[in-house]
Amino acid sequence: MRYGKLTPKELKNNVFGIIGRRRAEIKVSSSLALDCASFAFDGDTLITSDPITGACENIGSLAIKVNANDIISCGGEPVAVLLTIIAPPDTKVEQIKKVMQDAEQEAITQNMEIIGGHTEFSDAVARIIVCCTAVGKSNKPIFADKAQIGDDIIMTKYVALEGTAIIASDKKDKLAGVLSRAELAYARSLHEYLSIAKEGMLAAKLNVHAMHDITEGGVIGAVAELAEASGAGAELYADKMPILEVTKKIATALDIDPLRLISSGSLLICAADGKKVAQELADAGVKATIIGKIIKGNKTLLIKDNKVTEVSSEADHLFKIEV
Repeated sequence: MRYGKLTPKELKNNVFGIIGRRRAEIKVSSSLALDCASFAFDGDTLITSDPITGACENIGSLAIKVNANDIISCGGEPVAVLLTIIAPPDTKVEQIKKVMQDAEQEAITQNMEIIGGHTEFSDAVARIIVCCTAVGKSNKPIFADKAQIGDDIIMTKYVALEGTAIIASDKKDKLAGVLSRAELAYARSLHEYLSIAKEGMLAAKLNVHAMHDITEGGVIGAVAELAEASGAGAELYADKMPILEVTKKIATALDIDPLRLISSGSLLICAADGKKVAQELADAGVKATIIGKIIKGNKTLLIKDNKVTEVSSEADHLFKIEV
């Protein structure tokens, strides 16, 4: 059992020795005794922050992905990230090193640089918590509050990719008899598809009005947030939602709604000509589906089996699953 920060030697071996330099915009980066990093670039600066609290495996890479996704969904390029790791007192230093290795590997993939952060042991947490603050740049930001009435709502990839991967990795004991070994392995592999870099960077070059990544609260929560922020309403077509069979099986077995399950890896895009944007994405190899429309009013409506139900944001259904 231990408390407080890692020692300077531990930091060198398990943190600083893992991080690489790769961005010219970073003037001062991670190093012992440096409390701040510095960077400089042209254009608008985008900044975001998100913790990883609902997952146990792959949390280093997941933290980088979801924060990079926030930057990308605003039409930006992720550049740098600050990484904070809080671990329970009985955590081994090697576990922190593994988180750092996973995070650095994803940072390489995203062409980002880990420029600072904090690591410590504390009884304030029951498992390792990772929190990131990411910085990006853009010459033409695209924000989620600019959707226009009449816009088509396009969704990339599939519903609840992240939730499916987390449940298959962290709660596989609850899936006994639900998924075959091959299905379980496939569900766990969905961690590989949680970046929206490809579709986000392509959509930013098209005539789109708003973008928003689908995270905690699922597709219903994300659309409700986007619509409210834009001063409008939305209608969603339940029968159009692209859902993998493994996700359907997991949702049925655990009595959760996949439309309310965390869904990093999927991007919402609002555009006047949704068919054109969806086709551009499909031509680039990205699955894109029109799942709804921005409408007048202030309600988000789900259309399912010819019934219309008003829906809103609520707690993610990942947290409905019993420990």
